[in-house]
Amino acid sequence: RVRSIYLILTALMILDEGSNGEVSLVKSLGSCRMVGTVTFCQGARLQHVPTDLPIKTEELLLDGNDIKAIYNKSLSAYRRLHTLNLGGNQLELIEAGAFAHNSNLQDLNLKNNRIDLNYPETRLALRTLPTLTRLDLSGNRLSEVVASCIVQNLTTLEYLSLARNFILRLEPSMLDGLDQLRELNLERNYIFEIESGTFEGLRSLTRLNLAYNHIPCIVDFSLHQVKTLNISHNIVELFLARENEIEFQLE
Repeated sequence: RVRSIYLILTALMILDEGSNGEVSLVKSLGSCRMVGTVTFCQGARLQHVPTDLPIKTEELLLDGNDIKAIYNKSLSAYRRLHTLNLGGNQLELIEAGAFAHNSNLQDLNLKNNRIDLNYPETRLALRTLPTLTRLDLSGNRLSEVVASCIVQNLTTLEYLSLARNFILRLEPSMLDGLDQLRELNLERNYIFEIESGTFEGLRSLTRLNLAYNHIPCIVDFSLHQVKTLNISHNIVELFLARENEIEFQLE
């Protein structure tokens, strides 16, 4: 009987063997499972990042758990990570050195947490990620001051979501240094004022979502390169674009 079980397992491994010679079976890892280089740990009631996952993990999905802190050594074993989802946890603290060993991380989802509680640490942690291109900070109770502190000068970002926060007004310094940003989501805040020149430094921006705010007017609009602008569900009574010979690209 033992030999039969062994033969069955061997056959399954052969059937699932990929072209690169690696076995691609779904692996059970306690509360997690792994398919290829993606490790799924969603909704497993985890209170900390597992430290015994395969080091070949490139995408780690930890959303929907009860993780309150990412410490300096929490992710140190996973140096191949390019995608990390920590959305919907109880996350209050990301230590400054939490990503020191994750220089390949490109996509970071932190939505629906409490990043506002220890944001100076988060700010320092994000500045250790030289290839970060996508960042989701939606639903973290961030004011404009806190949001600005966190995201300023994240020069590699191409996508940023600050949706569902407590942002009241926008000013140019808030988005300093986001030269590569292509998409910005600010929907469902409480924005009632946008200072002139707020978006002028975002020369790569093509998608801007300002829906579900309290914006009464937009003046001196000069984002000629923007293709998608969503200002629905506001109280806009006046929209003035800057006079210029350059044509707008709005679709």
